[in-house]
Amino acid sequence: MAAKRNYSRYFIILQEDERGYSTDNNKFPTGYAKVEKKNDKCKVSYYVQNLKKNKDSYYMVLICDRKSDKRILRLGEINIDNYGRAEVSYEYDANNVANCNVPMDTIKGAAIVRLEGSNVHGVLTGFVNGAKLEDWKSYAVIENKERAKEEKKPEEPKKENLKEIKDEVKIPKIAEDEVIIKREENIFDEYENNIEAAKNINIEENKDVMAANTEQPSEDRGVGKSEIEDEEVGDTQAKDTETVEDSETQRQEEEVEEAEEQEREANEENEVEEAKRNIHRESKEEKRDEDYPIGNVGKFFRDIAKDLEEVKDACAEVGKCRWYRISCKEFMNVNPTKDFNKYTTLYYPMSSYYPYIKKHGHYLVGYKCDRSGSMKYLVYAIPGTRAVYDQPFGGATGFVTWVANNKNESREYNIGYWLMFYDFKNSTVVVPVKR
Repeated sequence: MAAKRNYSRYFIILQEDERGYSTDNNKFPTGYAKVEKKNDKCKVSYYVQNLKKNKDSYYMVLICDRKSDKRILRLGEINIDNYGRAEVSYEYDANNVANCNVPMDTIKGAAIVRLEGSNVHGVLTGFVNGAKLEDWKSYAVIENKERAKEEKKPEEPKKENLKEIKDEVKIPKIAEDEVIIKREENIFDEYENNIEAAKNINIEENKDVMAANTEQPSEDRGVGKSEIEDEEVGDTQAKDTETVEDSETQRQEEEVEEAEEQEREANEENEVEEAKRNIHRESKEEKRDEDYPIGNVGKFFRDIAKDLEEVKDACAEVGKCRWYRISCKEFMNVNPTKDFNKYTTLYYPMSSYYPYIKKHGHYLVGYKCDRSGSMKYLVYAIPGTRAVYDQPFGGATGFVTWVANNKNESREYNIGYWLMFYDFKNSTVVVPVKR
């Protein structure tokens, strides 16, 4: 039976890293890298979309990380079409990815980057199992050695030597690491069939030679010609039977293997399409998240907060709320005449709470939205423990709700935030009620 092929595959979803590379302000550049292992071969494929053309080249890289070896493998340049898309594949030895003597199992991430000298600018990045490597841009960049060699054009053979070369070359010898198995053309199967046909020809030629050599001695020994012929026919029939059985077995194995390949290919296409749909879905969701609060009111609040530091995943218990951090330094140096709307909304209401704010050096302002993304409340958050001495004015001014910064840390001595909800439409402080 044919040996079972060792096959594995995983996807690395590529997401926007540095901004400014999208084809449209309403779209996010996205993509994926697919890493496949088949026996001792490794195939790396990239797909990107919504990525604008740039005067500087984009490069495909793999991020390799292990204790003694942290490197960025530069595979090659990726050319973006007029629609912001590109799809490229490379194949290597599984223990020599990019011909840099790096094994496949050290790949921890993939990226599309711009290179400026020794500086690496991440355009799209992704990591295996989502485990981000914070300092990967500082890793040493090494280049695919084989691709560097390919850039040098090989010398053409002289015309006078062409005939000699043709005479010498009968069957081209294909190096194992240069063979690319193409399922749709069945090159591997055709190559095996040619070898098998050559074997059968050699067997028949050997039989003819053996028959010619055995005719003369048979007369000397006095053995009857009919006995020799019967003996040869019997041997030939036995060998022919074995050859037919072997060929039938091989044909069945090839059919089974081809069916498995077709099924695997179909599954792979489905997975790729599903990955593309997921990327599109994630892009839409990310865009929707980026846009709230929505409408003209939402645009007003987004504009006055555009220069502030946005804080992700703060006070998760509040629900759909966009948070911004304001430091004591910003708070003390604000200029009311520069942006009056920003001052009256984000800074002035907190002027009485400076003694509480300076303990931890900042406070948060949140835009609480409903499910549709419409602005509902302004939320002011002052950091502190759940203890009464950290509650601003004992709750008399509306800071009556305390939430942990992390859902798993709700004990009194952990730092969280005291919240005050403000209904800006009716100019009143509201108290949330637990349901």
